[in-house]
Amino acid sequence: MDAPRQPRQQKISTAPLFTFLGLVALLGVILGLVGRINKKKIEEAEVAAEQRVIEEEEKAAVDPFADLPQEVGLGGGARGSRWATALPRNPDPTGIEADEIWQAALDEADVGWVLSDRVRRALADEDDTMLHTTGREARLAFQKALDATSDWVTRIAGEHGDRDEQVRKVIRTRATWTKQVQHLRLTLKY
Repeated sequence: MDAPRQPRQQKISTAPLFTFLGLVALLGVILGLVGRINKKKIEEAEVAAEQRVIEEEEKAAVDPFADLPQEVGLGGGARGSRWATALPRNPDPTGIEADEIWQAALDEADVGWVLSDRVRRALADEDDTMLHTTGREARLAFQKALDATSDWVTRIAGEHGDRDEQVRKVIRTRATWTKQVQHLRLTLKY
């Protein structure tokens, strides 16, 4: 008689193992591609940010007033540059604007605006001598207009109130002069 048969050992199928390893490899390839794409986007964003910083630095080196906002003149006309010119004046002033102190200060500020325009041109031409002499004169013209109206503004604000439109216009105009004095000081560093 025959000897009893030994049960056959079953082999484990390797198909699921290779399928699993294949999926892991495929996932690794996909993640690698996504990582490269993201890395490329990050590098592009970094290069763009660096380029923006370089452009801003170049712009600031060329125009020391690049960080200042564009302003609209009180006379209603837009100023052509960050360096303003004389603001349009009311040809027939009435009320507060007709005061002699105010008119004299406006005349002095007009001189300051003209000199500021010369400072701007001297800055563009890199003419240091003209820049400093004219810049000092412009700053002093604005300062003279501010000094001449300081007590007067306090008086008219007390008489007419801070909410009076003409008083507010005077205060805004004086603020523009003050900003121009500050710009000149920063530009000329004196």
